[in-house]
Amino acid sequence: MCVPYEVFNVSYDMAVEEYLKNCWNITTYPQLFLFGYCIGNFEKVRKIKNDKKCFPHLKKAIDVINERHKCGVDLVAFASHRVEKMLEENDIVVFLEDDGAKPCSCDTRQVLDILNETDLPFITFNVQQDGHIRRKVREISNWESFPQVFSHGHFVGGVNMMTVLKNQNELVPLLKAECRLDNCGKKITTPVKLPTSDSDDYIV
Repeated sequence: MCVPYEVFNVSYDMAVEEYLKNCWNITTYPQLFLFGYCIGNFEKVRKIKNDKKCFPHLKKAIDVINERHKCGVDLVAFASHRVEKMLEENDIVVFLEDDGAKPCSCDTRQVLDILNETDLPFITFNVQQDGHIRRKVREISNWESFPQVFSHGHFVGGVNMMTVLKNQNELVPLLKAECRLDNCGKKITTPVKLPTSDSDDYIV
């Protein structure tokens, strides 16, 4: 199969190289992009080519790309759409800078262990896959580091907050939306009122 493609040497433009580093966390080259979506470096592409088990990951990337084109929005707006959709469709979402299946970070492993102990369903998303999503999550939470845990659309915190809540036996009620935290990390005992489709802050 022969498909048209273009090549860009980032050494010719440091601004482009810096943008890719900040937005996609790219530090090595070459990198393959498909319709504005980063597929990965040479090792990732070779793995996809040689390992049939990796085809679903490529298909998932293509599905994301197709969804973006259906929405008819740019990358930044589409990242917002994807984050909001994840928060709407899942009670608990964990945004990582790691592989949720085989985490390398101690903080990531600790957060996932804490959540697994609750027996509550949750999903993970590796923000290294999409720099625009990383930026959007940081914008929503006003928090720089990862992992970040969200419950029913609300930012709960990172590894330290999760540990504190667990030790105080307050984590499960919070994750079940029986209570939530204010911006200072203090518990609000009133039930969470989730946004509706009629409200201005509705998560699409």
